[in-house]
Amino acid sequence: MALIGIDLGTTNSLVCTYKNGEIIHIPNHLNEYMTPSAVYYDNNKVIVGKYAKQYKMFYPDNTATSFKLLMGSDEEILLGNKTFTPEQLSAFVIQTLVNDAQNYLNEKIDEAIISVPAYFDDNKRCATKRAAELAGIKVERLINEPSAAALYYQIYNHKKDGCIMIIDMGGGTLDVSIVDCFENIIEIIGISGDNNLGGNDFSDIIVKEFCKYHQISECTNEEKSILFNQAEELKKLIAKQETVNIELKRENNILNQVFSHSDLFEICKPILERVELVIRNAIKNCIRKIKVQDVVLVGGSAKFVILQEFLTQLFLKTPTIPENPDFLVLNGLSVYLGIKSRAKQLQDIVMTDVCPFSLGIASYTRYNLKIPHMETIIPRNSMLPCVHTRKFYTSVDGQQILNFEIFEGEEYYTAKNKKLGQVEISVPPDKAGYQWGLVTFSYDINGILSVSAESSSGDCNNKIILNPNIHLSEKDLELAKENQKKLLYQPNIDLETYSLLNELVSLYPQAGIDEKERILYLISYYESTFEPDSLIIQKKQQLFIENEIEQIKNIIYNKPDYLDFWQDEEE
Repeated sequence: MALIGIDLGTTNSLVCTYKNGEIIHIPNHLNEYMTPSAVYYDNNKVIVGKYAKQYKMFYPDNTATSFKLLMGSDEEILLGNKTFTPEQLSAFVIQTLVNDAQNYLNEKIDEAIISVPAYFDDNKRCATKRAAELAGIKVERLINEPSAAALYYQIYNHKKDGCIMIIDMGGGTLDVSIVDCFENIIEIIGISGDNNLGGNDFSDIIVKEFCKYHQISECTNEEKSILFNQAEELKKLIAKQETVNIELKRENNILNQVFSHSDLFEICKPILERVELVIRNAIKNCIRKIKVQDVVLVGGSAKFVILQEFLTQLFLKTPTIPENPDFLVLNGLSVYLGIKSRAKQLQDIVMTDVCPFSLGIASYTRYNLKIPHMETIIPRNSMLPCVHTRKFYTSVDGQQILNFEIFEGEEYYTAKNKKLGQVEISVPPDKAGYQWGLVTFSYDINGILSVSAESSSGDCNNKIILNPNIHLSEKDLELAKENQKKLLYQPNIDLETYSLLNELVSLYPQAGIDEKERILYLISYYESTFEPDSLIIQKKQQLFIENEIEQIKNIIYNKPDYLDFWQDEEE
């Protein structure tokens, strides 16, 4: 049975394995390596990936994207007439990737390692494992995305020993990790991040600037989708062109705005300042003083020239951008699979990781018995696995119970941190400060926290702190998995005819009102001609759609006769 790695991204997801000393990227059913993290639902069927992403433009109320940002929250997403949790939507993506991997490798897959942002808290990590459970795949280990990137970068680029900073900016999250590389040991010594900051924020702020420029107070979902897609394209084109134009056809008017490098730098300043804050925190949080030899920019946003220029100004040195920054995390995952399977080529490599958030208990002072503060036992950025012990004393006379409430976070007052659980022990009644409890936190490489407490009287209590959100009962889990399987629909696709849909979608933003209606009709016609359980159409229908596309292209790309705009004086 094969073991796979899944880079579960906000915008795109990828899957890999490691075999016979080689990193293997696994293509999906469209023979592409990137599967958009998009889910479309209608008529009790779920479609995942590129097809779902294309549908977002036409059926935004039935399509979900960027749900990774909601992982671990109580929010639900309404698609059509059905609600889904972020974990369920992520499970559909994981299921699709696993199915594609099984078809490609011709092997059953029963376990995966999934990469997550380094700054994912316990709720988000547990939600990711829960999504894998719903998808029917075992996930024992989550690996931090920048840790995976550092692992591959250091080994395969044959870099000298020293410290590197990995800045991993995807579609929706930003992680900064500082990594100390010495011989065959790769040690993470400092991390910071922002789970609500990514490349999509650059696109959003460009769209807002366009709307502000044209005094548009509110856009339709369709207009938002068109503008966002153009902003995404702008981020690619601005590296090659001095200016890039964005336009929107609205109420028979064509609105446009030209963006230059300097315009974009100014517009994106609020986002760039947030990036700098995360970088500062990563340096400040290091477990020891360091000197960085190289700054490596990875993730989908690594190609955005404005971000590159900002980092060059910040460090007075151009950051290193790997040849394929989108695949660096995936490659690192593949290497880790090799280490886990004890591949001969990688058997000497040791990789450490760190605790992303401080772990501690609620503690009271003698002067304030009402508001508990956080007494940190395992500081953030502690190397994993780790074991820390602390002694606590009774705070009031006659106290017989020591109740240790366990929290995760950096705030002084526990009310602002996240409660993970509690452990209780008994002590003999005595004067305040005479009896005590010894608390031990043990945090392993898989992110499992064990807490043990022993009192001065010998009373003991041991507890594994598992987030209740991760586990369902066996009965509930089987039912949930069965429902997931019933909904997921992955039709057979003929790539030649499927490309017609891609072309229709690409023409839609540029089309006039009449042509847009024609394109919508053709997409509907395309769907109505599917053979059962497939996205394959007959040759006759294919030729009809091809002919229609040519006519629409002629209308869109041919220059208008400007004389038609003038009214004759006689009229």
